[in-house]
Amino acid sequence: MKGLDLMKGVDSEAESLSANAYNGWAFLEMQAANTGRTRELLKEGNAKFPMDGALLQTWGTLEEKCCEYETARELYSKSVEVRPTAVALVAWACMEAKLGDTARARELFRNALRVDPLHGAAYHAYASLEMKQGNVDEARRIFELGLDKDPSASVLVGYAQLEMKFGSRKDKARELFRRGVSQTRGDASFIWHAWLTMELRERDPLSARGIALEARKRYSGNSRILVASALAEAMSARGVPPDLDKSREFFKEAVLVDPFHAHAWQTWGVHEFRNGNEAIARGLFQKGLNKCPSHGPLWQACGVLEVEDGNFDEAEKMFRNGISKCPNHVPLYQAWACMEVRRGSFDKARELLEQALRSDPSHGAVWTAYGLLESRYGSLEKSRELFLQGLRRAPNHGPLYRTFAMVEERLGNYERARQLFREGIERDPYDAPSYRELSLLEKKFGRRDAFKELALQAQDVFGSGNVKSVLLEGKCSNFVRAGDEDDLELTKLWSMEHALDLSI
Repeated sequence: MKGLDLMKGVDSEAESLSANAYNGWAFLEMQAANTGRTRELLKEGNAKFPMDGALLQTWGTLEEKCCEYETARELYSKSVEVRPTAVALVAWACMEAKLGDTARARELFRNALRVDPLHGAAYHAYASLEMKQGNVDEARRIFELGLDKDPSASVLVGYAQLEMKFGSRKDKARELFRRGVSQTRGDASFIWHAWLTMELRERDPLSARGIALEARKRYSGNSRILVASALAEAMSARGVPPDLDKSREFFKEAVLVDPFHAHAWQTWGVHEFRNGNEAIARGLFQKGLNKCPSHGPLWQACGVLEVEDGNFDEAEKMFRNGISKCPNHVPLYQAWACMEVRRGSFDKARELLEQALRSDPSHGAVWTAYGLLESRYGSLEKSRELFLQGLRRAPNHGPLYRTFAMVEERLGNYERARQLFREGIERDPYDAPSYRELSLLEKKFGRRDAFKELALQAQDVFGSGNVKSVLLEGKCSNFVRAGDEDDLELTKLWSMEHALDLSI
C-alpha cells in the first residue's frame, strides 16, 4: 500500500514517534491485513501512551475484526474511560449491534450523542440500527433530530437512503440529496455517489446517467463516481439500450484514477463475467487482488469463478486465502460452504457456516442457509433449532421466517407455516416473497378472506400498483427492501440461496 511504503525504514521504537503516528501506522497495517504487525504497534504505542484513548479504540477495532469480541469490548471500554468520545462510543455500539445486544447498542449511541450532539455519524448509525429492527418511525425521528442538530452529509444521506429503501417516499429522498449537494461545503462527492446509487437501484438508466453526468462535472477524477457511471451505462430499460463500450471506458478510467479501488476491479470483473468474458474477468480480479490483497469480495469472486469451472481445489485456495486476509467477510464462508455442499462435504459446510456465525452472530442469511442445509441433509430437529436460534439473533430478517415456514409447509405443518409467514411479514413487512408464499398457502385452502386481508396489507406497504406483482411473483420492480447494503452491491455473483439447489 502507498501509505505503508512511506513507513519503510521507520523504527517503531523511536522516541520521536507520537501516539498519532502509532495509531496511523497501525491503521495502515490493519488495512493491509497485517494483523500481527498491527497488534505489535498498538501494544508498543499503548505501553508508551497508556492514556491515549484513540490507540485503545483502534486496538479494539482490530480485535473486533479478529472476532475477539470480549477483548474488543474491554478495549473500547478503556478507551471511553480514558476519554469519552463519540467516535469510540459509536464503534463500540456498532459492535454490540452486530452481536445482537440491541439494548446496549442503543445506550451507547445515546451516550455518544450526549458527548457530542453534533456527531452526524452517530445519528446515522443509531437510525440504521432502528431501521434494521424494523422501527422505521423511530429511525426517522432520529434523523430529524440529526437534521435539527447537525444537517451533515452523513445525516442527509442516511435519511435519504431510508426513504429510498421504504418505497413510497422517493421524492423525499431526492429532496434530501439535493439539499446535501447544494449546502455541503467542501467535498460532496460522497452525496453525489449515494444519490447515483439510489437512481441505479431504481433501474432507470436515463435518470442514473443524468445524475452521473452532473456528478462527473464536479468530480471528474472520483473513482467511485466513475464506477457508478459505468454501471449506469451498462444498464438497460425498454427503449434504452446499454452502452457497453462507454461502460468499459468508465471502468478503465476508474482504476487508472485509483488503482487501489478494490470495488472498481471487482465490479468491472463481474461486468465482464456477465457479458461472457470470463478470461477478462479473471484477469481483472487478479489485478485487483495484486493491488488490494485484503478485499474479501475479490477473493470471493475469484473463488466463485473457479467453482463455476469445476476447479474446486483452486477455489478452496482462493476462499482460504481470502479468509486469512479478511476473516470477517461472511460471504466468503458462505461461498465456500456452497461449494462444499456441491462436493457433498456437508460436515465441512456446517463448519464454515458456524465460523461465519462466530464472525457475525446476527447474520440472518447464514442462519437461513444453515437451517435449510440441515432440513435437506441433516435432521429436522437440528434444522428447527437453528431456525429458532436465528430468529432470536436476527428477529427482523424476513427471509429467515419465510424459509422456516416453507420447511414446515413442505412437512404438512400448515398452521405453523402460516404463523411463521405472518410473523415474518409483521417483523419485515418489506419482504415481498413472503407475501407470495403466504398467498399461495391461503389460496390452497380456499381462505378468501385471509387472501384479501393479505392483499390489502401488501397494498399498504408497496402501493396499489404493485399488489399483483408482489402476490404473484414475490417482487416489486421499483422497490428496494430494507436491509439491502448501502453501497453498490449490484455485483454479487451468487449467494447460498442461488448458488445451489438449496431453495425449497
